[in-house]
Amino acid sequence: MKRKYEFADVFRKYGAEYKKTHAMNDEQRKVMAAIMACRTARLGGHSEVCNQCGTTNNSYNSCRNRHCPKCQTMTKEQWLDKRRNELLPCGYFHMVFTLPHDLNPLILANQRELLTCLFATARDTLFAFAADPQWKLEGKPGILTVLHTWSQVLLPSRFMKIRYYGFLANICKKKAVLLIHRLIGKYMRHNQLIKETLQEKVLRLTGKDILLCPHCRQGKMMYRGELPALNTS
Repeated sequence: MKRKYEFADVFRKYGAEYKKTHAMNDEQRKVMAAIMACRTARLGGHSEVCNQCGTTNNSYNSCRNRHCPKCQTMTKEQWLDKRRNELLPCGYFHMVFTLPHDLNPLILANQRELLTCLFATARDTLFAFAADPQWKLEGKPGILTVLHTWSQVLLPSRFMKIRYYGFLANICKKKAVLLIHRLIGKYMRHNQLIKETLQEKVLRLTGKDILLCPHCRQGKMMYRGELPALNTS
């Protein structure tokens, strides 16, 4: 079911006023502009025509910004497919580490240093609990950390949202997961990652055929020609 409103609609309606009343850096402004332009005539695209009824349609390009909800849907699904193949037959726990809001201005001015410190502190805290004899845990926990900021969804440039430690570290993850299954005597059936076209993936996930003519529901939308990006400068 298509959403009545999208993220871009909020930016279009309130973005200009927000920029007047809030301090925004260049990266935040670029992301806002990209999301508003995503899949609109501003980015160009191509025209399509139905091979049955002749209906024409314009399909516009994506902004491909990593913060754009539209562009990241397929990437998210691919990421989830890979993560499912890494699950172990054991319990998983969701833990939240929260900082005092009084530190917000300080962290905003020193994001790389203090966010790195936050991740390291969370890791060390979990390792300390795991090493406590009263918890009766063996080995170190595998940790997947996700940053949720208090007032922004944008990460500092080149700062990754996901951090892995322990057996989930990228350098040893593949071998470590197989070894853990072997040691505990429970082998998980791995799902074969499906190689799909964009059309096939959207059809599997949403039941919608993106090439099906929206008018006659019989023909296929075929490439007709390029649509140049609008020059808004």
